[in-house]
Amino acid sequence: MAKDILITPAAGTLVFSGSSEPLSSSFVSDDSGSLTLYLEKTGNQSFGIEGSGSTILKVDGTQGRLFSVTDEMSGSIFSANTIAGLPVIEAFSDNKVTLGPYSSPVIVDSSGNISGSSTSTGSFGAGYIDNKLSIGTTSPYSHLHTAYADTETSLVADWGAVAKHGITIQNTQATAGAYSSLNFRASSADARIALEYNGTNDGDLHFIMDNTNSPLNAMTITNEGKVGIGTDAPSDHVHILTDGTQGATLRVENTDTTDPYGMVVDNSGANSSDGNYVADFRVGGTSVLKIENSGNATFAGDIYMASGKGIDFSAGSEATGNTSTLLDDYEEGTWTPHFTNESLASNTASATLNDCHYVKIGAQVTLWAKLANINKGDASGNFTIDNLPFTVEANHAAGNVMCNGFNFTGKLGNLCAYIKTDETIKFYETGDNIAWDAIDWSEIDDTTDDCNFYVTYRTTQ
Repeated sequence: MAKDILITPAAGTLVFSGSSEPLSSSFVSDDSGSLTLYLEKTGNQSFGIEGSGSTILKVDGTQGRLFSVTDEMSGSIFSANTIAGLPVIEAFSDNKVTLGPYSSPVIVDSSGNISGSSTSTGSFGAGYIDNKLSIGTTSPYSHLHTAYADTETSLVADWGAVAKHGITIQNTQATAGAYSSLNFRASSADARIALEYNGTNDGDLHFIMDNTNSPLNAMTITNEGKVGIGTDAPSDHVHILTDGTQGATLRVENTDTTDPYGMVVDNSGANSSDGNYVADFRVGGTSVLKIENSGNATFAGDIYMASGKGIDFSAGSEATGNTSTLLDDYEEGTWTPHFTNESLASNTASATLNDCHYVKIGAQVTLWAKLANINKGDASGNFTIDNLPFTVEANHAAGNVMCNGFNFTGKLGNLCAYIKTDETIKFYETGDNIAWDAIDWSEIDDTTDDCNFYVTYRTTQ
């Protein structure tokens, strides 16, 4: 049967009570009820001090675990499992609280800063830091700052699963395709650098871009050092793959006026035979321009020059009177001779025109023409041809002529074509002790007469 004993001292009250177990609770209080000291048995032994109905100090459990402290505290608190008899928590008059072993405690100051020994370690499920986190420095420059001093100069020192400086991000899953990653986010834009596991000591590094919320593997560096842009399986040291929707595949631009190199390709291998090449430009796998190590260039198509530009042959020695080494034009085509006279008068003359072609190389023009079955019609004066394809720089004898059926009786020694700046060709006959004599239309007296010629002249075009 439960027993209660009530002892009423001069001041305060002492109460003992019990039920099925002895000494279920004990109370010592002052007569005002503002301070109470109690012991109770409620599954775990408890010791408590209350003031005006609020717990000031309470210790629960068989190990003396601290339950609550509701007022300022100084001094030390021990647990049943003390560390060499030293305090687990200790408060000091300089407003600092130390946690852990006395020799290497964790310190919390009045501003909430936490510090500890350089050899301290810890394990947490999760953590939150509102401002900056630094490792190896007390003056972090950024939200995360790790600092260390190391005289090692080899970039591959401490490689692999050994202790090292810096930051390591590791995925311990040894499955092909698994990856460790460093993620970035600016507002809603995301990016990722990921190391993909291929096999033992084999991994590819990928750079993933947001691409308007359609993640794109923009660049890959393979385990052996090949770089792929637009492809994660580069077949050469640098492999760029594009469908053309993002513009040119490669643009090289240099705005430096001192060293205006756009691109330098130096194939300095020991073998410089033409079987090797500095560059090979292909379309659909077929070479369209190949530059060999010897300097030879092979084009599968035509070379087009802008107006006023050409090929400079200044590498060789030039004559004293040289004025240009630039070949700025090549052209070939057909032309149509017109019959006229020295006055450029129109007439009804006609002929069958054959092989009327021209070739222009730089400033030099060569014309060919075969005039068959010439019918002079009403033509008179000097036998003259106009409608030349290019202007004439100066008057001069310009080529060779062969005539058939013309009436040159008694005076023919030589025939010569003479080209003039009025863009006409006249024909002259020479002989022994006679002056140059222009051929007239009157010397063509049959519709079966022929005239074949070629002329070469300089043009100003």
